Amino acid sequence: MSMARLLVVGISAMALVACAAGTPSDTFDPRASGQPVWSSPFSVTFDAPDFYDMSVANSALVVSRTAAGDMFTGIDLARLRVVWTVTEPGIWTYYGDATGLVTAGDGQLVVRDPRTGRKRAAVVLEPWKMLRWAGDGMILIDDYSTSSLCASAMTAPATCVWTAPDVVLPQPLASADQSYVFGAGRWVNTGSGVVEMATGQRASFGRDAGSGQPAVYYTGTSPARVFRVGQAGVFQPWDTARNIGVSPPISADRVRANPSSHAYVAIVQGTSGTDTVAGYSWQTGSQVWQASGFDLPGVTASQFVGDAYVMQTQGDAYGWTVVSFDSTTGRAKWRSANYPNLIGVLQGVVVLGNANAITSFDSVHQYVGLWSVDMPDGCVSMHIVADHVICTDNSSSVWVLRS
Repeated sequence: MSMARLLVVGISAMALVACAAGTPSDTFDPRASGQPVWSSPFSVTFDAPDFYDMSVANSALVVSRTAAGDMFTGIDLARLRVVWTVTEPGIWTYYGDATGLVTAGDGQLVVRDPRTGRKRAAVVLEPWKMLRWAGDGMILIDDYSTSSLCASAMTAPATCVWTAPDVVLPQPLASADQSYVFGAGRWVNTGSGVVEMATGQRASFGRDAGSGQPAVYYTGTSPARVFRVGQAGVFQPWDTARNIGVSPPISADRVRANPSSHAYVAIVQGTSGTDTVAGYSWQTGSQVWQASGFDLPGVTASQFVGDAYVMQTQGDAYGWTVVSFDSTTGRAKWRSANYPNLIGVLQGVVVLGNANAITSFDSVHQYVGLWSVDMPDGCVSMHIVADHVICTDNSSSVWVLRS
C-alpha cells in the first residue's frame, strides 16, 4: 500500500516515573503476556519532529524543520539507532513508501532509498511545478504552466509515463476526503476523468471527474470503499466495477468508510459549534445511528478498529475522552476518561495515553485492558509508527516500547 505522509497523533505530557525494568525483545507484541518495558533512549537530532511509516520493517522516517532546511532521518526501531541523515536546504514537500522517498524543494526533485537515504535520482523542478504524491514506484507532478498532471516512474522522474489535464479540487487538498490520488494509490482524479495511477488508462468509473464547478471528484482510502463527491460536502458510496451509486448521497463534512464491514461514518460540524457523528449503511444509505454533542474541535482523532469506530473527542456529552462505538449499531462499547488521548492502533490494540502513562484496550476480546505503563522520565510526545510505540523528548531522545 502506498502512503503519502502518514500523520501520527502526538500527545503532550509531563512524565513522572522512570521506565520499567526487564529484558525486552527488539520487537513489540501488544498482546504479549507480561508488562511491556521501555528501551534505553537513543539519540536522534530533531526539533518538533514528525514521524512517518515508510512501510520498511522496523524503520521510521523522522522529518524536522531546522534553520539549515528540512532534515530527513531514517531510524531503526529494532536496533535503536540512526541509519542515515540528510538535510535539504529550504522547505520541502515529501511523500513516499518502501519503493522510494521523494522530496521536492529548492528547485529540485530528489528520489532516495528510504532504507539508506542514498540518492537514486534528482531532476530540476521548476517553480511552477508541485509534487502532489509519490508511492508504489510512481511520482505525480502538477504543472501549473500547462494545467496538466505528469506521472513518472521513480526510476526516471524526468520522463512522463502519462499526462492528463489538471483538476482544481476543493481545498484543503491535504484532507483525507479531498486528494488527487485515492484508493490506496490505485487511481487519480484528473481533469478528464479518473485514471489508473500506474498506466494513465481510464478507470472503469469516474469519467465525470474534473467536470463541473466545483469539480466532481472521487475519494476513499480503500479501493473497496470509494465515494463520489458531486458537490462540496455531498458524498455518495460508489460501485467502481459497475460505475453506479451503491446508495443515495449524504451531506457531511467528513466521511470514513470501514473496508471490513458494510458501515461508514459521517461527521457534520453543526452551526451551534458541535459535531454530530452518524453511522450509515453502505448498501442502503440509511442512517443507522447518531451521536451528537461534541464541542468543537469535537472529534479530534478517529479510526476504525474492526467493526468499532474509536474517537478522541472534546465535548459536553463525553468530556475530553476516547469513546468507542460499534460502527454498525452505534452502541457505545467503552469510553476512557482517565486516558483521554488516542495515540493510535497497533495490531488491533487501541493505545491510549494521559499526562503520565499509556494503556491499551484489546479490540478483539471485549475491549478489556491489556497493560499500562508509565512514560519514561523526560517523555513529552507519544507516537505509533512502523508497528512500534515510541516516546520522544523535546530535543534528541527516543524510547521504544518492548515486550
